Amino acid sequence: MVDMERRPVWFVGATWDSAQPSDQTDRFLAEEVWENGYRDRYLDDVKSVEPGDRIVIKSTYTRKHRLPFDNRGVPVSTMKIKAIGKVTENPGDGRRLKVAWKPVLPPREWYFYTHRRTIWKVQRSSGAWLDAADALIRFALDGEPQDYESFLKSPLWENRYRFGWTTFFSEIADKLLQYRDDRRPLVDKLIAISWSVGMTFPEDRFADGTKGYLKDICPFSTFGCFNRYMKDDKRESIAWRSGDPTMLGQIDAILRHRYEIDRLRQWPYADFLPLIQSFDTLFEEQGWLIRTKL
Repeated sequence: MVDMERRPVWFVGATWDSAQPSDQTDRFLAEEVWENGYRDRYLDDVKSVEPGDRIVIKSTYTRKHRLPFDNRGVPVSTMKIKAIGKVTENPGDGRRLKVAWKPVLPPREWYFYTHRRTIWKVQRSSGAWLDAADALIRFALDGEPQDYESFLKSPLWENRYRFGWTTFFSEIADKLLQYRDDRRPLVDKLIAISWSVGMTFPEDRFADGTKGYLKDICPFSTFGCFNRYMKDDKRESIAWRSGDPTMLGQIDAILRHRYEIDRLRQWPYADFLPLIQSFDTLFEEQGWLIRTKL
């Protein structure tokens, strides 16, 4: 007999970019189903769901204002809980589950420990995320309030909300997602910025033997453009030309906190969580991320 307390809870998305309306939550609840919007992704994950498993419809984004705690102006990863349910049947096609749903009215917001992935397997009491995973499950299924202070004091998040300079990088990561379907405008902007501040832009050698500016670019290369043999005055110049006062403020903060950066040698893992989540989503949706089973 399966011990359901040891089974994972599945947090799933309901947004289909190609559908109208894009939010499929109401349809899922009305038809008592959940459907994977992809035909070639997450199939194994969906197949592994068992009847009786608990499932949650979520929506993930970032918030910066009107939060129930002091975030010091730093964007906070946020996950809205819209419905909870129990899986009643899994046809095994990797696309569709039958679910007895219950809407969460009004929807509730959970912070810090989130994921953008279409289907996210949250295992109870496991790994480094033990406390966060259990707290999330209790929040979603039992209506238990989130203890913000315990997260803010955790080593995983404490440094992120103590130093403001990390928002420079997390905001760039979030904005990169705007170009996931067409990166040519991003390349054009990077070329224009490079010219304006007297930098060279990376070149590529094409199939016909000619050389020229890159025609496509990945997120890591985009970040590299800001750090190739670049001095602080050049970074500040880029910030001014971006027209983004937030970016300029973060450049200034980076310079002011140089001592802390040098002393720490490397940034705490939590500082990179928004970056990692954004990269993970972008790489996976573009087919650049290959997951292997060990």
